[in-house]
Amino acid sequence: MKNKLCLLILIIIGRSCDGPFNPFADSVGKELNPIQAGDCFVYSVQNQNSSTYDSVAWLEYTYLSDTVINNVKMYPRTRLAYYADSTVKWALTTYHAQDDFGFYNYLSTPNLQYPIPYLRYPIYIGAKWNLVSDEYFFSQYNKVDAEVLTKEDIGIYPDCWKVYTVLSNSVNETYPLYKITSWYKENIGLVKVHQEVTTTIITINLQEKNSQDN
Repeated sequence: MKNKLCLLILIIIGRSCDGPFNPFADSVGKELNPIQAGDCFVYSVQNQNSSTYDSVAWLEYTYLSDTVINNVKMYPRTRLAYYADSTVKWALTTYHAQDDFGFYNYLSTPNLQYPIPYLRYPIYIGAKWNLVSDEYFFSQYNKVDAEVLTKEDIGIYPDCWKVYTVLSNSVNETYPLYKITSWYKENIGLVKVHQEVTTTIITINLQEKNSQDN
């Protein structure tokens, strides 16, 4: 009887490590969005009703060397928007941080007390997180609600994690919602983004990634 009880306990323990008792059985951390100075991502652009992205053919994201600001290790990232003839329409530098608990966007203001939590680790289907801040993102948003919806194939990248994020205004609900759907591939990073604000829709798809290790 004692041996049977021990066997049952072992079965339960084993099941809880990789079955329905463990929501983290299929989960990922920082490997979902690896950051290294010199990494360059090239994205194609589809635009509907955005003057900012009008005639933009592709985007180039490049991570620069990390720097410490207010005791936070940050990774500046340049974003260059190119016309089809390879001339630059605009350039923007934003600041990002990553630790064992998530990936954060400080936008172009590294002094933000509450950056946008684009990812919260561990990532698993059904994971949710939110933030209500005294600071405002893009001038009018101060609330973030995010959820990991599923895993799906995106082009040549199988099993990408799909994250749905909504930026809103907790004070004035008449502001339009900023809806962002992002797909991440382990050991690659961001492979697709689809964002909507009313009738303005932008979609970017990863075309290539170049690393210093390559």
